[in-house]
Amino acid sequence: MVFRPLKKEQDDHDSYELRKADESCKKALGFQYRVPIREKVDPIAFLPKEADYHEDDELKSLAANQYNEPGKFLALVKGACRHLCRCASSDAEDYKRKLYNKADYELELASRFMRDKPDSIKQVNILCAKGEAYLMQGSYSGARNQYIDALPVLENSAGEGNQRRAADINAKIGICYEAQNERQLARRSYAKALRIYKALLRQLSDEAESSATTVPKESEKDKLNKIIGILRDKYGQLREPRQNPEPSAPNPALQ
Repeated sequence: MVFRPLKKEQDDHDSYELRKADESCKKALGFQYRVPIREKVDPIAFLPKEADYHEDDELKSLAANQYNEPGKFLALVKGACRHLCRCASSDAEDYKRKLYNKADYELELASRFMRDKPDSIKQVNILCAKGEAYLMQGSYSGARNQYIDALPVLENSAGEGNQRRAADINAKIGICYEAQNERQLARRSYAKALRIYKALLRQLSDEAESSATTVPKESEKDKLNKIIGILRDKYGQLREPRQNPEPSAPNPALQ
């Protein structure tokens, strides 16, 4: 005789697994954002970080300060790892690796909880968290693959804000391609992102005009305008030079 759990028991179990997956994903992000970043430029500074998709002020603060206060992070690292080695730089590298290992472990746990639930926004969270971890470590091919895997899952997940996130993911894929000098693929990803951002901007403007009582979301419009401006510049800079340029129809994403 095969035991089959009651529907309520199954729902409770599913709810527990979803909660644990979310907790592990947030833990992983917390570990990632505690890694001291040495690069002077954050390649996705103009885009939302994964912390921005979670209602967690501590995560958002860690993400915001990771590049802005590298000296503070490095001081914390040295203090935490002083007992491991007398050399401060070795301490920092050891601590950095430990944090990424902890993040990898938590993301693996989250993936296990989501094994039977592939079409979920939480699965998108896990894939994008992995992508951001690769991006922080300079592994653009690894980051790109995670973001590409996340897109179809996002398309199959119902939820408010999915279009904005799809645009963000396409922009990050473009950044990965650009870093690998895949110019045409980068332009294609940027064009996809621009189409979505422009549609969202028009939607915000229409909502503001149709509602006299609602305060216009100027801050959100400002954010979108900034992203659109940066992506237009990146798109234009990636244009392949021609020996004998000929007039061509403008790309509608850039209008």
